[in-house]
Amino acid sequence: MSKSTLPFQVEDISQLAKSLKKSASLGNMPPSHVEWLNILARAAGFRNYQHFKANHDAEKRLTTTQTSEPIDHVLIEHTLRHIDEEARLVRWPSRPAQRDLCLWWLWSLLPANAALAEAEVNALLKARNSFEDHALLRRALVDGDFVTRTADGTAYRRKEMPPTATARALLSLMKQKRTQTTPQN
Repeated sequence: MSKSTLPFQVEDISQLAKSLKKSASLGNMPPSHVEWLNILARAAGFRNYQHFKANHDAEKRLTTTQTSEPIDHVLIEHTLRHIDEEARLVRWPSRPAQRDLCLWWLWSLLPANAALAEAEVNALLKARNSFEDHALLRRALVDGDFVTRTADGTAYRRKEMPPTATARALLSLMKQKRTQTTPQN
């Protein structure tokens, strides 16, 4: 049987010591290896060692399936310099990583699973930039594969895909910014 390491942590070491003393003093003979495993697991709040191990294994499976992608907070901070307090782009970033984050934000403003006419896309983009080049933004969305369009250019559709972790963080900040600037009735 191969040995696997299992992290062990208790909230109160005093309670652990009391539990160990009580369990060790119950019999005439010292506890066996398996009995010690069960004693320690119970002191940590589990039913027995098997429950402790099963919990650890389940936690390990769940955390490996949900890989945590790092968030580039510096990139977000630098990208936000291109967006004013009214949640509008004031200039198009020169750095590709910042442009991509801006495109994720514009992508999030488009309705999901809906075909939009070019005029509708233009209106949305005009409302979210103050440098008056909605055509640049529309082309960047298509070229960056955030939006698909028909061959004749009459219908645009947001491409459904999961944003990166950094993009999700920016989208959350932009949502907060937009709700703060939206007038309350």
